[in-house]
Amino acid sequence: MFFGLPCLSSVYELMNVGKNSTVSSDAKKLVTSLIILTIVSWLPFAVLSFWELIGRASDITPMMEASPPLAAKGGMALAPLVYVWFSKSAVKKETKQEDKKEN
Repeated sequence: MFFGLPCLSSVYELMNVGKNSTVSSDAKKLVTSLIILTIVSWLPFAVLSFWELIGRASDITPMMEASPPLAAKGGMALAPLVYVWFSKSAVKKETKQEDKKEN
């Protein structure tokens, strides 16, 4: 519930942004990338937590316990790089458009 509800709300918001024609396609790609990155980085944590809740907690090794928080932290550390990636592509796109206007 604590993982599914934010994911569902993010996808719902993405669907609403997709309907709005004033939002650029680059912004839609950025939002989609960030949502996917967040879901993928937090999924191991959610699976392990659910496993501990439903399954036998004694089957979980210390290495399995250490991996999901690292994946979640890694995903959150990559989020600013996604912003940089999309800002560079936006700058390149604008530069190409300006070059076409000058010619």
